[in-house]
Amino acid sequence: MAGLATALFFTFGPPSDSDGDDDASPQPATSTTKVTVEAARGWQPATTTPVRKGDKVSVRYTTGTWTVDAANLPLTGPVGHTRADDEALRFAWTDCKVNSDAPFGALLGRYPGNPRNPHAVGRAWHFQATRPGVLQLRINDRDGSCLDDNRGGITVTVQITH
Repeated sequence: MAGLATALFFTFGPPSDSDGDDDASPQPATSTTKVTVEAARGWQPATTTPVRKGDKVSVRYTTGTWTVDAANLPLTGPVGHTRADDEALRFAWTDCKVNSDAPFGALLGRYPGNPRNPHAVGRAWHFQATRPGVLQLRINDRDGSCLDDNRGGITVTVQITH
């Protein structure tokens, strides 16, 4: 009997607690971060670590409001100011809009390799990273004096699955 046990040990290896499925791929790791994007700042990093190629990224609005003109316009959320408010600022479109296709005050995102940089995030944005890089967010209002009259901030939840 001892000879049979020794033969089995050397043939199959020592016993283990695994279910024998050694080919199972590891479960994806997901990190979730909440970040506040300030209206009076330009591009801001949305994560503390770079996103890796192949990561699945989700940005979702959580809470908060902001404005691109604290003296004249109401606070708004991540979809930006209303069409009427945006039209009232038509004189500043060329000088102050980062993304001319999105209203002032819209949440914008950019990521290396994204063909639509900067992207109008609105309430949510989901993508799979085609290369490593840093995800950045901002309000749709250009740097410099355009940001001087901005107020508020919005908080988003960023989820990255490796």
